[in-house]
Amino acid sequence: MAGLRSRLSAPLKTALKRRLAGDDVDALVSRRDRRRLRWLVEESQDLNARFRALRALSELQDPDSARLMLDRVEAEAGALPSAEVRSAAEGLGRMMHGDAAGPLRRLLSPDRPVGVQLAAARSLATLGQDEHWAAVREWALRADGDWPLFPDERDCADCPRRDPLGTFAVVQVVQTLFADKGPTWWSSKASKWLESDQPRPRMASDKGADKVVAQEQRYALEKKVLDDEAFAGTVRHLGAFGLDRDFDLLHGLIDRGLPVLQALGLNGDRRAIDPIRQALARGEHPADAARAAGRLGWPELAPDLADLRGRCEDPAARANIAWALGECGGEEAVRVLVELVRSREEELPEHEFQWVALGLKRCGVIGREAIRGSVAIARAGGGERGRVKRLAEIAGIH
Repeated sequence: MAGLRSRLSAPLKTALKRRLAGDDVDALVSRRDRRRLRWLVEESQDLNARFRALRALSELQDPDSARLMLDRVEAEAGALPSAEVRSAAEGLGRMMHGDAAGPLRRLLSPDRPVGVQLAAARSLATLGQDEHWAAVREWALRADGDWPLFPDERDCADCPRRDPLGTFAVVQVVQTLFADKGPTWWSSKASKWLESDQPRPRMASDKGADKVVAQEQRYALEKKVLDDEAFAGTVRHLGAFGLDRDFDLLHGLIDRGLPVLQALGLNGDRRAIDPIRQALARGEHPADAARAAGRLGWPELAPDLADLRGRCEDPAARANIAWALGECGGEEAVRVLVELVRSREEELPEHEFQWVALGLKRCGVIGREAIRGSVAIARAGGGERGRVKRLAEIAGIH
């Protein structure tokens, strides 16, 4: 009888706690009600509120949320949306959670979406010990070498210096950590460190400079008249901070075109799914829209990316679509990518084929299993043997 009573009462208790927690994330943040925010993350049926609560806990540096965030960064690759893993990784860095170093290093794997890799690298750099920077160095060399981060650099931080290998990747890491500096400083410091035998870069930044810079950028976007180049740089840099409060500002600027779309992708908020979906449907700037979808990193966008590819013949756009599918992940993204390889109707150009393979690899376990399954089918006599074999070789699946 006691067991039956418990089973009947548990759902009622959960429903009551959800109701008490509410779903007004802004109100909970203003009250700094971390306990109710944690409840939203674990119990809310509103996916937007759940993600915003996770991000709010990350920004509030709530120490009691460490386990909740560790569960996400330790989850099997591909099991959770990349935007969610990214936010948890960022939170662990902000909290300076020393026990997170091992899980964060594992997120630097080329099996992970780029957004997740960058979040992990930034958090390790924030932790700041020699061994953490050593992991960032190793990752940067790989990311500028055999496992590139992007098909192109249309929304990336500028990198005036390119040598030695790894400089570009390190610049993408430090642009938010040393936000009060600029591309010339970032690339100079990154290249000098990579050329040296120093365990970590000789960089110094005022504590909280990123918050000061973000506020200056908000003021500039709201109050100042910026030329096109300054506007694009400002809005993308603000998006790269990935802060919850900036979604409304960025969304309000959506009529200003591609830089805002890219900033919404960089920001990573679930509420940007609809405006980015609309941009994909319009198809006016397919490479940029696909790039924004991949930066956003939510699997709901995979069907829209597949539809866009069917309407687009531009090779650069198709490479970005393949990359974006790998960033969004999920079963639909994997299905689309595998079908591109096995299709008898078209021969993929080498550049796009490479990004399809990397995209599948970054879909995690389901991507790797799909490649293995394709190999098995091809060996049995079905499919396109040559394509599938090359796919497995490129993705490193044996």
